[in-house]
Amino acid sequence: KEQVVPNVKGKTALEAEAELEKVGFKMIILPERALSREPLDTVLMQSPEEGDVLSANGIVQVTLSGGSIQLPDLVGTDYDKAVRSLEALGIEIKEVKEIKAADAASDNQVAAIQYLDSKDYPISTGTSVLQTEKTRVILAKYVFK
Repeated sequence: KEQVVPNVKGKTALEAEAELEKVGFKMIILPERALSREPLDTVLMQSPEEGDVLSANGIVQVTLSGGSIQLPDLVGTDYDKAVRSLEALGIEIKEVKEIKAADAASDNQVAAIQYLDSKDYPISTGTSVLQTEKTRVILAKYVFK
């Protein structure tokens, strides 16, 4: 028995799977995630497309959103506040370097920031990366003694 493939784009992976199973199809999630403004785990692409005809137990492949976070420029920010922002984004702090501050006003401020991808290659601040990517950061903070 053949069925028409429904549109599952824009749905969460769970919603899409439920909808496809209702009409007798299986869903396979392709391993590559796509950088997208759509929330994490949203279906961005499907194959076969909506309206195509597929036999019962047919397989629909989907590509999910890996989400997107923009790497903030935190230079000049209070160090503790910067750490909280990075943790909220799921960015691991790899290393913190201390730089002697010239005055008390800059004590505990972020002096420099360097983001790294999963292979430790530098990424510029302002760049958008996959939420699922393992992004790390090296921070330098001013210390006034």
